[in-house]
Amino acid sequence: MDREWIKHLALASLEGGEWRPQDRHILETKVRARLRDIMQEFLAAAEESAAIYNVHAHHGRRMSVLPVRESALTKISAIVFLLGRVQLRLEDLDGTLSSNILTLQGFERRQSKLYLFDPRVDAFGSITWVKSGERELTIEGVIQQCMADVVRAALTTHEIA
Repeated sequence: MDREWIKHLALASLEGGEWRPQDRHILETKVRARLRDIMQEFLAAAEESAAIYNVHAHHGRRMSVLPVRESALTKISAIVFLLGRVQLRLEDLDGTLSSNILTLQGFERRQSKLYLFDPRVDAFGSITWVKSGERELTIEGVIQQCMADVVRAALTTHEIA
């Protein structure tokens, strides 16, 4: 539950049919800080989701989720989902997320850009992600899309059966 969102709703006013947060400056500062560190939230959701997947996967292949950092002391810049020889990289490109998939078949390496996820912030600071101009997704929705893509690629390249 997004307690901050509820707090901002409770303190807001409605003017001319539009919501006005009590202190827009504080809200914007909090949203910018959250977006700066959003990959940590994505990593937590991805690790939890992969653990559930691994409990129920009938093919014996485990999905791994790895954080990518530029150095040991920097924030997470990307998350990599691994299933067999299939990799999906969810990367933070200054707020916009990009998903790219890498498959290996024999000695052939194929890399494809899948989606861009653009952040959308509502009047109370809730963040959703717009998938390549299509629909809005929560963090969990983005993780589900990435997991479905990596499993689909692993099935089609016969990495899992």
